[in-house]
Amino acid sequence: MDSGAGKKRSVPPAAGADGQLLYKLLGLHFEYDDRRQVCSVVAPVVEVMLSPGGVVHGGIITYLAHTCMGHLCFRCTGIAHVAVGFNVQFVAPVPPGRIGAEARVVKKGARLLFVECEVKHLGEAGSEALAAKVTGTFYRPAQRP
Repeated sequence: MDSGAGKKRSVPPAAGADGQLLYKLLGLHFEYDDRRQVCSVVAPVVEVMLSPGGVVHGGIITYLAHTCMGHLCFRCTGIAHVAVGFNVQFVAPVPPGRIGAEARVVKKGARLLFVECEVKHLGEAGSEALAAKVTGTFYRPAQRP
């Protein structure tokens, strides 16, 4: 999930995140490219992610995108943001294998961050297939004294 531009750093998720049950259960691995303002998340497709049809459930795809975009907001600003809106377009199913998401900042405002994310099935030999396109709007709450 990298166009080759920029320097990527693999680091633990945001403070406290690596202790969260879902991160561990899903095996999420985060990478950040600070210069390009990009966050990537990769995980193996595990059984708990699958719908009865044998593909990754849409809620898991949405969760992965939300998590990736939220981490990017925090990484870019150092301030926790809250999601105020999402648009998810499912393009293709994700079969067993690996799944990845890559989020990037579209625009930063005084209080809002506009972010987009692509979720892909990561196949063998580096192949990628688009599964969903997600846009999100994140709000920075006022700092309390």
